[in-house]
Amino acid sequence: MKFLTKNLPFLFPDLSTRSTTPELMDDPATNPAHLHTTLKQFRYINIYLSKTRALIRSHIFAHAKQHNLSTISFVDLGSGACDTSLWFVQECKKQGFTPKVTCIDYDSRVIEFARTACAHIPEITIIQADMIANPDAIPAADYIFSNHLLHHLTDSEIRQLLTATAAKARQGILFSDLERNSIWYFGFTVLSSIFFRNSFTFYDGRVSISKGFTLKELKNYLTMSLLQRPNQSHKGALGHLYITTIPNSPS
Repeated sequence: MKFLTKNLPFLFPDLSTRSTTPELMDDPATNPAHLHTTLKQFRYINIYLSKTRALIRSHIFAHAKQHNLSTISFVDLGSGACDTSLWFVQECKKQGFTPKVTCIDYDSRVIEFARTACAHIPEITIIQADMIANPDAIPAADYIFSNHLLHHLTDSEIRQLLTATAAKARQGILFSDLERNSIWYFGFTVLSSIFFRNSFTFYDGRVSISKGFTLKELKNYLTMSLLQRPNQSHKGALGHLYITTIPNSPS
């Protein structure tokens, strides 16, 4: 791998430590059309790469059924286009639950896009807030979820967020993010160059992987956050890791 990193850094960069490179879509001056295309592409990334739906089914819905919940309150942090929350509302109804969903994001442009997408879904409330500067903006809920949020944060911010959300989630938290892995980086480079055009997905996805985590790092965050409830960290879907405090979650 050292040979590839030295001779082919575009395809195999040094991923020994987390990158601090900013992502294009976080720049307020970026192309709005590219931003909207990127937000639309998140749906496919979340379904086929992150596999967030399968993760939520196996952890949140399984736990809710086991504990005979009739209503599920669900907070989606860094919710982006709210594609996961829109699906969550539909899936709750299919499985006989009454959903109450709160989506929180910091970016006003993303919030505007999400409010349009969720305009006719009364079960979803959308909030613009800085979750780190103002953790009180995060409401208490049965389950608090995030996907691809943690890699945007510093180490200390991650520990702060884990501590705050674990205290507010009555049933538990479920956070999924990217594994910092050279093979996955190379695979995403090839895949995104083919399927994700006219957006920030190719550049930002690669940056995001370089800002991702190892399983050991996630375990350390959980330990340093001093969570007062049992917690787990696991390898998830291709190129992904997740942490949870939901009791009896499958490994």
